Amino acid sequence: MHRRPTQADVARLAGVSKSTVGFALSDRYDIAIPETTRQRVKRAALEINYRPNLAARALNSGRMNAVTIAFPGSIHSYYARVLEMFEYHSNLHGYHLIASTIGSLDSHNSGLDFATLLHGPSDAVMLVDAFGHYLPNVHEILSGPKPVISMGITEIDGIDSIVIDLMAGADAACRHLIEGGARRMMYFGANMPQDDIPAYIEKCLTSDDADPRCIAFCRAARAAGIPIHMVGGYLSDRSATIDTLEAYIAAHGCPDAIFCHNDILAIRVHGVLRRMGYQIPRDVRLIGCDGIEACEDMEPPLSTIQQPVREMCAAAWEFLQARLAEPDRPRQYMRIPARFLPRASS
Repeated sequence: MHRRPTQADVARLAGVSKSTVGFALSDRYDIAIPETTRQRVKRAALEINYRPNLAARALNSGRMNAVTIAFPGSIHSYYARVLEMFEYHSNLHGYHLIASTIGSLDSHNSGLDFATLLHGPSDAVMLVDAFGHYLPNVHEILSGPKPVISMGITEIDGIDSIVIDLMAGADAACRHLIEGGARRMMYFGANMPQDDIPAYIEKCLTSDDADPRCIAFCRAARAAGIPIHMVGGYLSDRSATIDTLEAYIAAHGCPDAIFCHNDILAIRVHGVLRRMGYQIPRDVRLIGCDGIEACEDMEPPLSTIQQPVREMCAAAWEFLQARLAEPDRPRQYMRIPARFLPRASS
């Protein structure tokens, strides 16, 4: 060819209509097209070197057919599952997904990160677990150039939000440990310097403005009349996490139960305890949070609080489609409970 290939050329080569070419090359899985036809269209496009003009498509439709999903700090195992599930919905409807992070280099740069997301090449932004230290910047998005939807364990006033309610699951996990005889129960992974923890415990006891896992732990321990032990532990630093736990056990002895901030920390704690000669659950009962599949592969399998990722992502996509179709619609809101899954580790 001496000219740029068009969709009509692809359609003739593949033996289909132009609209079928458009749907197949846009990965529109909400349109009923046989997979064999999709593949034939894509092979035809490759054969004649057809490339969609994305800029022209965006000018014609007013849409990039892309969504940005942003995570706090880093994309660990649980967030990878959220990314996978939300990508399923976006690809099903012909949208591409752009994954990003907020504050991955420095949490103080979150304002710049937000600005980059809001003016990037996508039609909307999905925020996952936008924690408190991001909120001053989050509120700047309310008058931003595109829809922003929040999903996860945090809630943002003024924008569409799907909130995972961890409180009931965390309370059930703590009562499970206490009713099983825990008297030296520890919360591991408070994600703050140890010097800040006493004030944070008081905040958990007197206010709802704290992590629901920590609130449930502190209040359950107080109600049972047992000491409240909270210890730091950082998801992003494996060596520091291990050193912190080993130092705590050396100084204070081993707790009889440990409630970990998330499953990744629980898996690390599991390894440390086993290396130190402790048996789970005979010596120490162990619980994590998030519900990642690796928990089931541990020996013994790890108890966890399962976050409803599938339901959350489906609801978030519905909110997004409704918001794009009707920008001035009232705020959309949904709360979905997480549930405690007791297994052999506890």
